[in-house]
Amino acid sequence: MQSEGKILIYISHRMAEIFEVCSSATVMKDGCHVITYDDIRDTDRPTLIEKMIGRNLGDMYSFRERPLGDDCFVLGAIESKQFSKPVQFRARNGEVLGFFGLVGSGRTELMKSIIGALPTQSISMQLDGVDFTALTPKTAIQNGIIYCSEDRKKEGNITFRSVLENITISSRRNYWKLGGILDLIKETKSAEHFVERLDIKTPNLAKEIQFLSGGNQQKVILARWLSESSMNVLIVDEPTRGIDVSAKNQIYNVLYELAEQGVTIIVISSELPEVMGITDRLYVMRENEISAEFLRHEYSEEKILSKAFPEKEIIV
Repeated sequence: MQSEGKILIYISHRMAEIFEVCSSATVMKDGCHVITYDDIRDTDRPTLIEKMIGRNLGDMYSFRERPLGDDCFVLGAIESKQFSKPVQFRARNGEVLGFFGLVGSGRTELMKSIIGALPTQSISMQLDGVDFTALTPKTAIQNGIIYCSEDRKKEGNITFRSVLENITISSRRNYWKLGGILDLIKETKSAEHFVERLDIKTPNLAKEIQFLSGGNQQKVILARWLSESSMNVLIVDEPTRGIDVSAKNQIYNVLYELAEQGVTIIVISSELPEVMGITDRLYVMRENEISAEFLRHEYSEEKILSKAFPEKEIIV
């Protein structure tokens, strides 16, 4: 099409694609023109990101160290059709723990098995020293184990409902008054608090969530679980997939804030720079088993990737 003399306008926040496909670039922010580069070679990725978010980002992930507590969640054993080999791991209070692996490595299935969303023959777990043999999604929430799905459209959003309802749907039990009357004022104030805290861009709380950007939809899902009064473990599956760099940084900061409050954060991500950038420790999964564990000071792209690919496919 370009060779035919057609003008192409390519809209994306994927930096690699911008520099591969485009000959010029214009940055927009909050509905306003920021800058235009007539020649894409006049800029680079860090500069373009700074223009997108309106400030010097510095470290993209802004990792914040914090003291870690004792083990909060321990998976002792799991037996199911999905996992033929033993899978065990532990997570500490205040820790940001990563799970990295290729698509189909079993990361999501493991977490869904833990919360009871997928069937298991047997499973043994501990939460703050208390033994569990099985959970359901309902009892997982009741025990403060929260799972944010990677597929926000199918499993996260209530598509045709408002921002207000999407934030408060799981905690609505807290807003009922005597006589079975919903306290709309209290519910609205709670939703407004999280819209402000997470900087959710929406014209009002009545706006249907489907009309928000991907990043703001993701922040609404986070707001839903932040509205829960007690949270021990937050599992976020691909938390920044399909959202812009500014929204990513905001989500990272929310995760750090929760970790600093003692919440255990488990991050599942197929983006290696992300999982290396924000976690204290990470497990690598391949073929439905944990193939390696790395502490932050041991992180290396080469080492981690070598444990993610099936051994028979590794070419030296």
